[in-house]
Amino acid sequence: MTYHSMGKQVLHGRTHVADACDNGTATMIAEALNRTADIDRHPDMFSDRPTAMPEHHVERQTDEYACSCGARWDASEGEKHP
Repeated sequence: MTYHSMGKQVLHGRTHVADACDNGTATMIAEALNRTADIDRHPDMFSDRPTAMPEHHVERQTDEYACSCGARWDASEGEKHP
C-alpha cells in the first residue's frame, strides 16, 4: 500500500495521514513518504529527525489543533489528542 494525495489530503490507502496547503504540496508529501524505507510507519510530520515510534506533538493552528501524526481536530474540542 502506498501514500497518495487526494486534493489537499495525503492518504495511506484509505487512512488520512496529513493535510497540505495545496494540491501540489500534498503530492510532494505523498511522494516523499513513498520514498521512505518503511511505509507502514507514520513519521513525525513536525520533526526533522526520523523516529521509530514517533511522539505526538500537538500545536494550535488558528481554529484547530494539529498533531505531528497527521490528526486534526477543532479547537473547541480542546488540546487533548483524540
